[in-house]
Amino acid sequence: MKAFTRLILFTGCVSTVMFCGCATPYQKMGLTGGFRDKQLEPGVYSVLFAGNGYINPNTVSKYMLYRTAEITVENGYDYFAFIMDRGRTDVTWTYVGNGISVAVPKPSSEGIFRVFKGEKPGNYPDAIKAQEVIDKLKPEIEKPRRDHSVPTKAK
Repeated sequence: MKAFTRLILFTGCVSTVMFCGCATPYQKMGLTGGFRDKQLEPGVYSVLFAGNGYINPNTVSKYMLYRTAEITVENGYDYFAFIMDRGRTDVTWTYVGNGISVAVPKPSSEGIFRVFKGEKPGNYPDAIKAQEVIDKLKPEIEKPRRDHSVPTKAK
């Protein structure tokens, strides 16, 4: 009976590692994390990127910034400025068997931002040119492949 219990625990651990063993790629919110965004009012949006326990908090912030720039350009705007932004790391406890649980940090980054057309707005000196963010970060963005295997760099 002990051998069977160990086999079940081992199989569960291997399955968990295979399913979640990769850092969250740049994707819409799914089982392993991703981004979620919403228009709050005309010209104001919220964006969240939540990662799993394998992603670096700096990468989470980068993905949130990239998504912010994408939303800006997709909606015909040139600049964005954050009204509110913050990063945080939630810790969840995962049971691994034999009465043992481990803490798994899951970083996230969220922001509320305003978008602008044309020239950089004078009343928002920290406004950022969206296309410049996309051009700079695109080579670093890992998107999932269509077959959901190893992530690839953005194209």
